[in-house]
Amino acid sequence: EGSMLKLLCDVDLGSGTIDAGSGRFTLDLGGFSLKGSVSYELILVSSSTADIIIKNGKLVNTASVTSGTLNFAIVMYLRAGKVTLDNVDLAGGYAGSDGKQQSYSIYIDGGELTVVDSSFTGAIYVRKDTLESTIKLKITSATFNNGIVYRGVINVGGEYEKYWQAVEAFFADGSVLLDPDGKYIDV
Repeated sequence: EGSMLKLLCDVDLGSGTIDAGSGRFTLDLGGFSLKGSVSYELILVSSSTADIIIKNGKLVNTASVTSGTLNFAIVMYLRAGKVTLDNVDLAGGYAGSDGKQQSYSIYIDGGELTVVDSSFTGAIYVRKDTLESTIKLKITSATFNNGIVYRGVINVGGEYEKYWQAVEAFFADGSVLLDPDGKYIDV
């Protein structure tokens, strides 16, 4: 509870997954890489009591999975709890029928994710199955090499979710979205 783990060198987990079950801690990557070649997720956060800060380094899944969709070979699966990424570069592996399509960097279907000064190779996939689902994604500053995929609720009992409002809510007040050429994007 409240502890910190700091990497002193690059770490390769092989095919292992970190299951960040519960508790409050900081993972300081110390400018190094934490990587693995994992068919599913490198890091799993599935407990509502998890409160994790990951900062200062790289998280990389190097796997190439030839069966499955782009939710294979991801860096993090957030099902519940809170995660803050601060100055972290994430890179998903590759998946799809040919194993050559960029996987998602993060797959979220619950919990809270806060992003500060981080970059993503592989889209962030946000999946909201019901209008009552509580997924919070707050982005202060980030670089998205493959964007954000938002799968929201289309129709539940006549209620429709407005996608643009959901995506707009991801970004901190005062945020500006720019395309690769530096042109303003209106959300």
